[in-house]
Amino acid sequence: MFRGRNFLKIDAKGRVSIPARFRETLNVLHDGRLVLSQGFFTEFPHLLLVPLDVWEGFEADFGTRTLQGVRGVWR
Repeated sequence: MFRGRNFLKIDAKGRVSIPARFRETLNVLHDGRLVLSQGFFTEFPHLLLVPLDVWEGFEADFGTRTLQGVRGVWR
C-alpha cells in the first residue's frame, strides 16, 4: 500500500500521470489493473487509486455491511 500525498498535474486532456516509481510496482504486483474512485469523505476531497483485486475485495466486504453510521457516502 502506498500512503502519503502526491500532488500531480492534470494535462490539457484532463489526464493524470502516475509517477514511474509507482507505475512499475503496480504493473508488477497488480498487472496494471486499477480502479480510480472519488474518495469517501466529503470533508477531505481526494481520489483513490486502488488495484482491481483490492477494489473487488472492498466491494464484496461493503456488500455485507449496513450503511448505518456511514457519513458522506450517499449524498
